[in-house]
Amino acid sequence: MTTIKRLMRTSNPVPGPWTTELSERARNELKELVETTAQEQAPRTVARRRRLVMVLAASSAVVVAVIIGWTAIRTGGGGTAEPPMVDEPVYENSRALEDRADLILRGTVVSTREQDSNGFPETIARVEVEKVAKGQVAAGRQIEVAYVTPGSGPETPTGMSVGGRYVLLLASYTDAPASLVNTFQGYYTISGGRAVPAPDNDVALSPAVKQTLGVQ
Repeated sequence: MTTIKRLMRTSNPVPGPWTTELSERARNELKELVETTAQEQAPRTVARRRRLVMVLAASSAVVVAVIIGWTAIRTGGGGTAEPPMVDEPVYENSRALEDRADLILRGTVVSTREQDSNGFPETIARVEVEKVAKGQVAAGRQIEVAYVTPGSGPETPTGMSVGGRYVLLLASYTDAPASLVNTFQGYYTISGGRAVPAPDNDVALSPAVKQTLGVQ
């Protein structure tokens, strides 16, 4: 029995007396492990922070660019402002196009004037109304129609001019001139009794509107 007890004591890999203090070897190994782990994690942390800064900087640059660009348009920016570039609504058929318009009429442009009070070149045309297919306006009256000045930018109604006769599809406003529903589907030039669409407009007017306005 004495032999068994002695073997049990000597087989204990951590004999007493017990202590909570680490040996010098243990302290060195722990220090090396901590430093290695910190070195492995540091690059990922730095990279993550750098990526976040880049994203925030890029976002700020976009916001600043938009603000500066819009301010330049509204204030003149030291040069001639062009119309702001926006995506225009495009109508795929005559029903969608005519439903969008508040006014559909046939008329003649009798005069125009230019303005830039909205921050870009704009033409205000005085149109003598001849016939009306939609909207609250009487034939024989003159109304004002606003549109981006032809030739002042990439998206302008280049086919409109003084003396021209047109079918106009207009959006109306209470305290401002009416405007074309868009720059290329808002007007049809009357030529030889026909309503000719502007370039890039492949939508014809409906038979009912043509008949009401007396065009083909």
